Amino acid sequence: MANIPFVGSYLGTKWEHQSYGPITSIINMFSAVLPTYVTPWKKALESHPLEFGIMALAIMASLSMEAALRLQIRARARLVWHKFSQPEYVHQYKEEPKGKYNIVLFMLATAIAFLTLTCMCGASFSIKTESSILVAMLFLLLGIHSLAHRPISQSKTTAAIQSTFMLSVARLLRSNWLLRNIYKWSFQRIVPILFALLFLIVIWSIGNRFLFDMVNAGGQFCKGSHPSDMIKVSKSTTSNGIFHTDQICWASGLLLEKGRHYRITLTTPGDWFDGTSHTDIAGFPAYRYSHLLATPLKRWWRENWFKPIARIGVVGNDEYVLDSKDEFETYSHFSCPVETKQTKQCNMYNKISSDLAAKCMALYPIPDNRKVVVSEIKARTTGELFLYVNDAVLMLPESTRFFSNNNRGTAKVTVEPMFAPPPH
Repeated sequence: MANIPFVGSYLGTKWEHQSYGPITSIINMFSAVLPTYVTPWKKALESHPLEFGIMALAIMASLSMEAALRLQIRARARLVWHKFSQPEYVHQYKEEPKGKYNIVLFMLATAIAFLTLTCMCGASFSIKTESSILVAMLFLLLGIHSLAHRPISQSKTTAAIQSTFMLSVARLLRSNWLLRNIYKWSFQRIVPILFALLFLIVIWSIGNRFLFDMVNAGGQFCKGSHPSDMIKVSKSTTSNGIFHTDQICWASGLLLEKGRHYRITLTTPGDWFDGTSHTDIAGFPAYRYSHLLATPLKRWWRENWFKPIARIGVVGNDEYVLDSKDEFETYSHFSCPVETKQTKQCNMYNKISSDLAAKCMALYPIPDNRKVVVSEIKARTTGELFLYVNDAVLMLPESTRFFSNNNRGTAKVTVEPMFAPPPH
């Protein structure tokens, strides 16, 4: 379930219906109060309701069996420690499941009625699918509930609470030689080794980021323009050069003054690519395993990949995330399908060719709203304006630009002072 946003592109079904079923509708009702980090899972549910529903069924079955087993173990433990209240508690134990059973049965009848109504009225495929998933979930809950509390024998016994099928399964699992050894090897050997490796990776990632920031602040990667080519921004000014996304610190040739407010505008033709993934100036979240695993190497951990970042000065660390003043239009980023079928020269480490990029731009055009970003900053220092996109960096010899070499895209940069210069 947790991996759906990252493997969704490999699933066989993907429905883009405008009408949603009951499950998606309920989630949309609460979307305003849901945290933003669950957005990839919400979108995955909308695009792949069948796969999402199957996984939800498996999880619900596991949780239901766990709850039933916990209740039965707790009941037996209570009878051992509180023998004086045995008759009352046995009666309560036997009556308690009946209420839950009746509630699930009522919900199942309602869901079946709704599913029948959708079929009779010719509702959309997505509504029928989600309604069927809902009915299957309730059927599963009802079946697990009945099976969990069914005695394994109808013969008379002196025990206050008879053994059930669920308890017999629990005993079988606890006494199974294979499962016990798998548990032993997993938690006594494999997990500690994996934890140690994870710890080393975290330490290395932090060290990589610290070393890059230190070297970057010293001016190693930002090469300033010649003084004769510098333009002091006193009115709306467009840079003479074109910003390229494969540069880790692009010099604009525009001089900004400390304390002044500026409006920075980036205008693109919609030609931004990260490898074969067509993106734009709004950036994109980590929707692939490669991006998720490389997140610790990203220059701005909390910002989207490919988010444009401004920097003032060759040395120092005066940087600004270029957030748009207006909300961007919703858009799903796609990997270019042309290259995977026609050539193998483009992969996650190589830049997509101009011809293939043009075909992909024609297949999946970027909305006009996502081709321009207008952001306002207040300069904390005086110096030249530099730009880069939020990408991973690797502090190894000759490998700093390893991740940015596959970037493609351009932007025209315009800077406009917003207010009169402060008095000196």
